[in-house]
Amino acid sequence: MTESQTHVTEALGRANTVLIVLHVHPDGDTTGSATALAYALKWMGKSVTLACSDAVGSQFQFLLGDWTVSSWDMVLDQRYDASVTVDCGDWRRVGNFEAARNAAPVMINIDHHQSNSLFGTINWVEPDANATAVLIYRLLQSMSVPLTPPIATALYCALSTDTGSFMYPHTIAESLTVASELARLLPSLRQVNQALWAHRSWAQTRLIGWALSNLCTSPSRRVVWIAVPYATVLAYDVKDEDAEALIDWLRPIEGVAVALVFRELSGTGPIKVSWRSSQTELNVAEFARAFGGGGHSYASAAVLTVNLEQAETAVLSRLEDVIW
Repeated sequence: MTESQTHVTEALGRANTVLIVLHVHPDGDTTGSATALAYALKWMGKSVTLACSDAVGSQFQFLLGDWTVSSWDMVLDQRYDASVTVDCGDWRRVGNFEAARNAAPVMINIDHHQSNSLFGTINWVEPDANATAVLIYRLLQSMSVPLTPPIATALYCALSTDTGSFMYPHTIAESLTVASELARLLPSLRQVNQALWAHRSWAQTRLIGWALSNLCTSPSRRVVWIAVPYATVLAYDVKDEDAEALIDWLRPIEGVAVALVFRELSGTGPIKVSWRSSQTELNVAEFARAFGGGGHSYASAAVLTVNLEQAETAVLSRLEDVIW
């Protein structure tokens, strides 16, 4: 057990009331990790509240079970013994950082992003872990919490989604070992995998068709990107989670080293930029950090307060100097 993990274990052991914070636009890792930790702390006799700036998307709602994720306005006046952020690579990803910091005397930051800014009172950040779920798995073991089917389901889904179904370049053997242990406890591995990977809305399908028809490439075709105006999102009536999935259709294209999606988040901006790399030697987190974002070496994002054309020009010009 690392020193940081020991500090987390001790702080949670002392706390009677805990606020667990999911990051903005919650994905599978933050949702599954937060839910698994909530179940564990409840088993230990703690009072637990989950909070997030945004609603959990339909794809991951099943992970929550009986848990409800509160909006910040529902918890602003509450005080806790400890707050825990899970999978928040930067203080801005917390959503309401001031509220999370003021909610408790101790803020525990559990994360696996290389770009984590160590914003917590206690920081347990391990970039070598493929998902925050791996850290929660280790934490539950150290606290002797039994792995129930709901906990195993939440952690398995978190790990599966954050490794791209164990296909991302930095997937390590530990991820498969942990997944195997969790899979033994699932009520149905087939149903869980189907819920995560074998369904797609008609709205998302139409958006994917539009995106592939409007794909842009560099001269070498090693860089591909798509720019999505907000008007297109409205026209296809897609949810945020549907638009987020576009990047996963670009990354696997043969010969592509870097894939990007530029997406207008409202009629007047800002622009969310997502990077994906299929090459371990190309660290896209460095590009994201140049624009105030961050993430992993193979998957990163940033939000730019410019228009769509300006975002494309600024981001692609940096890639032109490296790979084009």
